Amino acid sequence: MASGVVASKIVIKTCTFELDAPEALNPTAKDAMSVTYAGKHVEFVGYSDVSLGVAPSVVFAKPETTLFVDEQRDPALLVTRNESAPKPIHAVSGIGAEKYLPERSNRPGGPLGCGFRCSGEAAFEGDVVAMCKSVRVTYGTKKP
Repeated sequence: MASGVVASKIVIKTCTFELDAPEALNPTAKDAMSVTYAGKHVEFVGYSDVSLGVAPSVVFAKPETTLFVDEQRDPALLVTRNESAPKPIHAVSGIGAEKYLPERSNRPGGPLGCGFRCSGEAAFEGDVVAMCKSVRVTYGTKKP
């Protein structure tokens, strides 16, 4: 993987994601609710209007494949190994979302916020975990 870290800022609707990727990320797909950025070995998908927190995902995570889990951090995060992933870039995959807080449930549109998926190839497991843990989320009005 490339040496160093590439700071990335990704915006979808009212969600802004800032992260430190191990390589440059370029836009590859976008729809009304999500945006996908990918490099050669890693991928990041930012989502708007998702349920806050990652508790349902944590319930189904297998301890032997879990690399990192913290439901109390903000954003909440779960990173696992996925040996049967359909694409190599999804062999290590994280799911995260803003932590549920009572004040966030009063946002326009209800208790929805910003979430993400971060993933990468198995050979770059440490870089993928570091990238996922580096994600910072800001919710607010989209700037023109």
